[in-house]
Amino acid sequence: MKNTLALLLLLSMPLGVVAMAQDRNADEENVRLLDDQERIAALKRDISTLERLWSEQLTVNAPNNQIVVGRRAVLDVFVRAGVINFSKFERQIEFIRADGPFVIIMGLETVEPVSDAPSRRGSCVKSIDVLLDQLPPKRLEGRFRYLRAGVRGM
Repeated sequence: MKNTLALLLLLSMPLGVVAMAQDRNADEENVRLLDDQERIAALKRDISTLERLWSEQLTVNAPNNQIVVGRRAVLDVFVRAGVINFSKFERQIEFIRADGPFVIIMGLETVEPVSDAPSRRGSCVKSIDVLLDQLPPKRLEGRFRYLRAGVRGM
């Protein structure tokens, strides 16, 4: 009997590992989709989408060495003021890792500002975003929120 139970336990372990890997892959794909939604919303200066994606506690460490705390302040200082006003905004994810309720995304951003927008002119920067999983695991829509974003010049 003990041998049968041990064998059943050993045979069922890979199923749990596969299920966990599938959940992780689904979460990673969801985060990649949200990351692209955020990129497109920034490109279009779509404030309602940015408000949906960004946490109220969003903190940005901008390339001009300015730290801005709070979603409303980030929208005022960067979006409404025209700093975020791009004709091109590309993002290449180089690394994603889930750590408890947080997801860390690192990558490369390339932007082209519209005319004389006071932003990174044709620059490439390394970015770090931290997303917080704010909802129960079974609900994916709107699950993650941008908590912190930082960029560093290259």
